[in-house]
Amino acid sequence: MVGVPAAVDAPASEPRRRSRDSGRILSWLVLALLVALLAFELITLLGSSRSVAHASAADADLARRFAVAVTSFDHNRLDADIQRVLDLGTPGFERDFQSAMGPNFTDRIAANKSISTGDIVVGPRVQSVSGGRATFFVVVDQTITSEGSQAQPQLVHTGLLITVQEKDHKVASVQVL
Repeated sequence: MVGVPAAVDAPASEPRRRSRDSGRILSWLVLALLVALLAFELITLLGSSRSVAHASAADADLARRFAVAVTSFDHNRLDADIQRVLDLGTPGFERDFQSAMGPNFTDRIAANKSISTGDIVVGPRVQSVSGGRATFFVVVDQTITSEGSQAQPQLVHTGLLITVQEKDHKVASVQVL
């Protein structure tokens, strides 16, 4: 049997070569797919930037001031703090705010000697603009302490959707998320 190659004597490099070739092809296919997905995302991103809602700087400033005001109270000047919030809103907002806070809102703050400070973490970011109103997303960290208490301050993360009426630059509504 000398000189007749047996089937088992096939060169060992041939199966490895096929495996490497199929591995290269698969790598190129994956790379092509990733490039195509990246191109699609880029086109989508560039196309969507044309439809991003824009609001006036005055409305964004109002949303910022309101977010801080509505999360900042001091029991020593509570009437002025509440009036500051109400002054930023429409008459309809004032009714909604007083209804949402309830009749004992100021009593609870006074009894607990609460002091609350709001600090903006994110925003205001425009969510939508339509019908003469701009809606902003704002995230606020609210730190609440009780005067004279040894307890640790409470930190509350609050998300707000603030809708501003563009014609008079007043807050029309607020949603706490």
